[in-house]
Amino acid sequence: GSQGRLTASKSGGKMGYEWLASEGMLDEVLDSMFRTAPEQEYGVMLEWYLTGGPKVDEIHRSATAYGPREAKWVLHYKHQWEPSDAAMMDKMMTHHVALSKALDRHLLCTNFYNYVDNDMSCAATNDDWLAAYFSDVPLMKAIKLSVDPDNVFRSRLLSSASDIPGWTLHSGLNCYHHAGADLLIGNDHIAESITLDECRAACEHEVGCEAVVVFHDATHGSCWLRT
Repeated sequence: GSQGRLTASKSGGKMGYEWLASEGMLDEVLDSMFRTAPEQEYGVMLEWYLTGGPKVDEIHRSATAYGPREAKWVLHYKHQWEPSDAAMMDKMMTHHVALSKALDRHLLCTNFYNYVDNDMSCAATNDDWLAAYFSDVPLMKAIKLSVDPDNVFRSRLLSSASDIPGWTLHSGLNCYHHAGADLLIGNDHIAESITLDECRAACEHEVGCEAVVVFHDATHGSCWLRT
């Protein structure tokens, strides 16, 4: 069927490893869904379902890249809005971060890859993020370096700090209004298809610009300026 008007979205999730959930966590979920969720019909979804079982458990954790093999269930949440509604996007992203941080207080930092969240609040580093999804990050990095040393297939397995003086790479980190940065009014989203170097150059020529946001896996793409 039709996706409707709400075609912009942000997904998140957390895995549970016991056949129970604390009252504190349940209170946080209920509060988030029924008291603090933005008023947008079909704007916030939360689903809770089982992922474990004998067939899953009989495969050793080290046999595949899938990390949370011992998990019993996944809590998946999704926020969506109209792409042109910047105010609603701000509300949805603020709510997404608040819900993620609330769940961080009760659950381990692991997630189901179908609902990949590039900005997991519990993952302080890129390696933390990889470990949230995958079983053996050092082995995956070694394989990546062995078979794709030139990084033809770009991924978070091969990320390094920027070599340009004055710039620091924060792979997987997104910053926006009320989440670590402010928008440059009139010069927020400046391009749909430029290189990272072009995006950085635009920031260096813009008074007040202190950072840029780009998609990590694209040679050309959108560029956002931040302060």
